[in-house]
Amino acid sequence: MALNWIIAFLTGRKTSDGRFSDPQPITSSIVQGSGIGPTLWLIVESDLHPLSDANVIFKYADDTNLLVPENTNFSLADEFSHIK
Repeated sequence: MALNWIIAFLTGRKTSDGRFSDPQPITSSIVQGSGIGPTLWLIVESDLHPLSDANVIFKYADDTNLLVPENTNFSLADEFSHIK
């Protein structure tokens, strides 16, 4: 029952500035300012880990950054595919 509520909460959302564009579907991200947002972010982000120990993922608030040095055993494309 709670899972169905969360799915309904995250499904069918749209964004628009209300003046210059038509509403567009939001297909990813967490609803900012919602009571459940921080918990959902922890769930979504908690299992993101790089393929290589040399590559680093920085997670802060609603941002996730991937740092892949030049000399590593996995390319940026490999890491990005893994995360996506």
